[in-house]
Amino acid sequence: MADININGNKKQNQKLQGTINSVKQYCDADAVSRLNKVDFLFDKTMSKGEAGIMERNGEKYLIRLPQRFNTFSPEERGETFCHELSHVDFAEKNNTKGDIPSKEDELQAYTKEYAFKQKFLKDKGIAFTPPSKEKITEMLNIHREYRCIPDKSPTTTTEAIKAEFKMGACGFVKDSKDFINNSIFMGAVKDIK
Repeated sequence: MADININGNKKQNQKLQGTINSVKQYCDADAVSRLNKVDFLFDKTMSKGEAGIMERNGEKYLIRLPQRFNTFSPEERGETFCHELSHVDFAEKNNTKGDIPSKEDELQAYTKEYAFKQKFLKDKGIAFTPPSKEKITEMLNIHREYRCIPDKSPTTTTEAIKAEFKMGACGFVKDSKDFINNSIFMGAVKDIK
């Protein structure tokens, strides 16, 4: 554990250390093996909806966690942590470029997150059935945050640049359609028909 740099206050560091122990017990072994490649930062700038973000940081990875991380339940902390470590594992195994997310990466992360939850709850005597990969994929194709990310992760700089442009264009088009379909003007038009 000496290789892990945690940038947080004493309470945050204690909660994170407890989460590391939980993750070692319940998370996928490949993801856990990446702990020595990760530094942690409790980030004041993260929005309320963000639970964790993985970024490249030179030879290592940085997992940014919200300041409120220590208010998460042990289950939520473990799920978040396992999810972000899964991204590190995916990046290492697939030699991905940049911080471009992909549906294949998110599918793996959510699969491992739900597997963590199932094992964690089982030890508490609570049954939980993870959603199927098909259900997770369906969510990734619909959810605003994921619907424009590429199916496969870019492995070259050129692929990463193209993916960023496509994500931006897709996001603009999808957000514009959402705005138009949900605007009061469209509501008025629907009422007239």
